[in-house]
Amino acid sequence: MSGFLPTVTNRVKRVVNLFIGRVLGTLSEDYAVKNKKMKTKSLAMAFACLCIISLGFSPASAQTIRERLQQRLSGRSSQSTPYRSEAKSLHSTEAIRLSNRFQPQFEAGTSCLFIGHSFFIPVARAFENLAVRGDFAEHSAGLIFAPGVNGSPGGLWKDTNRRKQIEAKLATGAVTLFGMPAASSRSKTPLKDLRNWVELAHKYNPKTTFLIGQHWPAGGPRMNAEEYSQVSAKATRSSFQSVTQLRREFANNRFIFIDYGKLAADMKSRFDNGNLPEITDSVGRGSESLFRDYFMGHAGQLMTELSAIVWLKILYAADQDAVTRNPMSTEATSIVAETISHNMKFL
Repeated sequence: MSGFLPTVTNRVKRVVNLFIGRVLGTLSEDYAVKNKKMKTKSLAMAFACLCIISLGFSPASAQTIRERLQQRLSGRSSQSTPYRSEAKSLHSTEAIRLSNRFQPQFEAGTSCLFIGHSFFIPVARAFENLAVRGDFAEHSAGLIFAPGVNGSPGGLWKDTNRRKQIEAKLATGAVTLFGMPAASSRSKTPLKDLRNWVELAHKYNPKTTFLIGQHWPAGGPRMNAEEYSQVSAKATRSSFQSVTQLRREFANNRFIFIDYGKLAADMKSRFDNGNLPEITDSVGRGSESLFRDYFMGHAGQLMTELSAIVWLKILYAADQDAVTRNPMSTEATSIVAETISHNMKFL
């Protein structure tokens, strides 16, 4: 009997808190909508969220209220955000909040620094070429490369010479977009690997925007399409957890997470099913090969270029037809569009 009353009391408290929380959340929604003409909508959202979290009721209920409030403040219905249902399937509360933040990042270009390995820097280099061709007035880019795991965030941090080289560029205070690959899957401290660089960049430019790129898995030619896709998705989930934590720790900075590994998985699936006419070989050095080598599975030319176009469209809101030398095929255009749609949940 001594344990019965506390149990009942706790359950009653949870029910009461949930009921009051729902009511208070709805009232805060109405207040925010009525005060839509405040200087910024974020004030209304802050008031609503303060009321919602004050009683600590379930994240699912808070998610519903926030989503409904966003729709009413913006005058949109849930039908106008096609990526929202997709976002729910992976990181529901956090993904929905972040997907509403999407907007073109740097429409005139910006000063970039990209550091990383051979699953990241070739895409950054292709991005640089496209940006130059697109004549983005404020674009500039520096690239620092190291092979293999040495080019991961953790590997570069341990490399004293390269760390000094990177810090020298950051120390100018001119870098506004600092990009790097997701932490190595071998790392035991993936969050720390990224945080070290974030803190260093923040020291020289507190307004730095960070790009974390999720590349394709190693060993693509040695896996079937389903396995390759599953390995890619698992890596994405793990990497995005670190990015989500960094967003909490550095709330005044922007973290852009681009999963271009999804593009590689899509291309492999289409190739294996005979639905990628531009590619004739799984492995080879020519432009018609999916991968450049069998063991590691470095990206072929088309995979690299399409990944760079995804970057360009997300970061610079670029018109791909204006920066590509030749018109893109229907299949390539579809792959890019699907990859960008997939990435909406991470922004």
